[in-house]
Amino acid sequence: MRRAALLFMLGLLLAGCGLKPTPDLQAEENAIYLALFQGILGPEAKLLVIEDHTSTFGALYNWKQTSQYIKENLPAVAPETLADFQARNAQPQPLKDFLSIPIPTVLFSEQERNEIFQSSGNGWDEFYRRYPGAPGLSAISRAGLNKDRTQAFVYIGTQSHYLAGVGYYVLLVKENGTWKVSNQLMAWIS
Repeated sequence: MRRAALLFMLGLLLAGCGLKPTPDLQAEENAIYLALFQGILGPEAKLLVIEDHTSTFGALYNWKQTSQYIKENLPAVAPETLADFQARNAQPQPLKDFLSIPIPTVLFSEQERNEIFQSSGNGWDEFYRRYPGAPGLSAISRAGLNKDRTQAFVYIGTQSHYLAGVGYYVLLVKENGTWKVSNQLMAWIS
C-alpha cells in the first residue's frame, strides 16, 4: 500500500513538472498553441517553421528579474501561472513529443540551422526558398497554466531576417471553452 501511494505521488509530481504531458493536458496545450499562432502570427501564416525544442529565450536565466518585469507589465498573470511556466520550462523539451496543431508545421533542428545559416551569407534566402510562406523561424515555450486551466502564459519569438524579429510573453485566457490571446509583452526586438 505504501509503495502504491509513493508511486502515485511520484506520477503526480512528474505530470506537474511537464515531463510527460497527460493526454488531457496535451490537448489543452495544443489548443493554447493554436490560439497563440493565430493570435500572434495571424491567419496569413500558411506554414510554421518552429525550432524543434522549447525555448524561453533566456527568461529563466535571471528569473527573478524577468518575473518582476512580467508582473509589472502584465499584472493579470496569476502567480501560480508564472510558477507553472517556470517549472514546465526548466529544461528544453522536444516539440515532437507533444505539439500537434492543424497548421502545416516543420520542426527545425539545430543541424538544419547550421546547414542553412553557417554555410553562406544568404541563409535567409535559402530558408525562404525551402519554406515559402513561412513568416520566419519561431521558438515557443511550454505553456504555464493556472490550476483551473483558464489562464496560460507562453513565450513566442519569431526571427524573419538577420536583423528582423520579435519575442513576446503572451497571456491567454479561456473564455467559453476557447483560448484567446488576452495580452502580450515584448521580450526582445531586433
